[in-house]
Amino acid sequence: MLIPFSNQKKMQKLTYSSKKTILTNFKTIFHFAQKQLDVQNDPFKKMYPLQKPQEKPSTGLEIVTPKEFKLFYKAMCDYRNGLWKEYANVFWFLYMTGTRISEALSITFKDFDGKFIHINKQYFQKLKSWQTPKTKNLIRKIAIDQKTIDIIKEQYDKYSVMPRFDDSWFIFGGLKQLEPESLRRSKNIICDQLNINRFKIHSLRHSHVSNLIEAGINPYKISKRLGHSSIQITLDIYGHLLDTDERDILNAISDF
Repeated sequence: MLIPFSNQKKMQKLTYSSKKTILTNFKTIFHFAQKQLDVQNDPFKKMYPLQKPQEKPSTGLEIVTPKEFKLFYKAMCDYRNGLWKEYANVFWFLYMTGTRISEALSITFKDFDGKFIHINKQYFQKLKSWQTPKTKNLIRKIAIDQKTIDIIKEQYDKYSVMPRFDDSWFIFGGLKQLEPESLRRSKNIICDQLNINRFKIHSLRHSHVSNLIEAGINPYKISKRLGHSSIQITLDIYGHLLDTDERDILNAISDF
């Protein structure tokens, strides 16, 4: 009995395209052998056909609605008489700025000028060192709302009374950068408490973009805020969230 080509142990580890390439090469070799070397037996004629795997449907982006987030934020603020208030402030910051978790946890008081957050470096806890962002687009300033400004001032009031404080301390964590895993654990506890989906921390970035698109913000401005290297990247990720109703276009050109 001929073992199916795709069931061989080594073959199972390969992608469909790699299997197809190998199969094509083998068929070419045996075809040549039959014509030029008078080889009679071609095992590939009896081989089971190679089945193309079915593509998994896209699940789309995970979005946390403003209503869901407000419930989450309040519950985290209230948890054990404010034990996780600073964690709650981190999640607020992520939701309202669209920054990555690595960026948010690297921001120091020196990076805040009263209106904007300046992102120009990241601190890596494992390496115990600062590093410059890989691309110039990641170096940017982000405008923040009054509530977020108030949260940063709250963090400043908390840490500025501590010995040896200076503006090089982290906004979230103070002298030492917060651990992302601690934030994930606290998030999951609050989500379970509220009986809501355990959203991923990065989904707060997607949610921020969704809120901006819903508010009609220009995709180019969103791209700059996120630090994408091109607007095409933003459109590739979030294009399906854009309004596809072209009645506004028809109204604009009807007066031509």
